[in-house]
Amino acid sequence: MSSEPEKVTRHDLERSLRALQQDLSGVTEEKKSLVVAGGVASGVVALLAAYFLGRRKGRRSRNRIDR
Repeated sequence: MSSEPEKVTRHDLERSLRALQQDLSGVTEEKKSLVVAGGVASGVVALLAAYFLGRRKGRRSRNRIDR
């Protein structure tokens, strides 16, 4: 019943780590496009908010008459 444990070779470790790296790189490529799309969308929203808030403030200050 007492058998010797199998020895782990360098080749086994490299193969396991390469498989893990390939799995992770596939996941990161998928998420990268989502992050870029989210960044662009939030930038557009921030730009529109700044535009409309600036227009509103401009209308307020335009009504003053300077002498």
